[in-house]
Amino acid sequence: MSTTEDNMSSQTQRADSVQQMNEAHWPRIMRVAAHHVLYAVSGLLVLAWILFFVIYIFGWLNYPDGQDTGLFDRDLFEWSQWALMAFTVFWSGFISASLFAEGRPLTARFFLMMAFAFGFFLIDITGNIGLAVNLRVRVIFDDGVAGVLSPIVLITYFTLLASLPIFALTFYGKYVRQSSSARRYLAIGVPLYVVGVIAGFIQLFLQVYFDSLDWANTSLLAGGFPVWFRENVDTYRLWLIDSPAQDTIEFFGLALIVAAILAFAADFRAGRLPASETEPQSEAAA
Repeated sequence: MSTTEDNMSSQTQRADSVQQMNEAHWPRIMRVAAHHVLYAVSGLLVLAWILFFVIYIFGWLNYPDGQDTGLFDRDLFEWSQWALMAFTVFWSGFISASLFAEGRPLTARFFLMMAFAFGFFLIDITGNIGLAVNLRVRVIFDDGVAGVLSPIVLITYFTLLASLPIFALTFYGKYVRQSSSARRYLAIGVPLYVVGVIAGFIQLFLQVYFDSLDWANTSLLAGGFPVWFRENVDTYRLWLIDSPAQDTIEFFGLALIVAAILAFAADFRAGRLPASETEPQSEAAA
């Protein structure tokens, strides 16, 4: 009996020693807790929505760009999203290298692909590549052809952009889901982020999108959209989905995906993952 207890004690001590060694070799920036990212993003979203109503709906404060939704489309809100995405590239790349070094090549490929995917996303949103492609189509072709071709080109472009993370989740996501914390965050974050991205294209296809904004303006906000929005129907109809609503969904979805990455890293450092990548999840949980 004492021998068994001694072995268990020895294994626990070794696990603690390995965890301390792993913690020491990981930079502090890589040891950010997943919930801290969620707290920070949630706080920023709440602040942005408060300012949105104070500035745009109630008109209690003047914003430098009075006829612009720069609060969500640019400035601190969007810069914060860019910064989080840049950190995600770094975090994913570091985790991938660590996993390769520990003999977990299948899981490492997932994080390597995510690093490249978020790098491409960052280039796209900072450079407005999709918008540039759309404008180029409209320059090359006449209005009739461009009206049909532009949505097709945009859908093709963003499908290609999304193909890398889709491939990573489809073929290597199961290894990341061996971390129960990462699995929960991914289960919510991925669908939410996809909805946020797709929301930007709804106005291309669904008349119900415009009708819902009209209903929101009259029924929920009592005609509260600013006058300069209502004077330009196209502007005000695109405004709500392309700025506050769409960016909120997309940003929080991104935060959940980042939380999944950091949660997996925490489980990896703590030795809470299965000894083998191919070990069944049920055994890992046990």
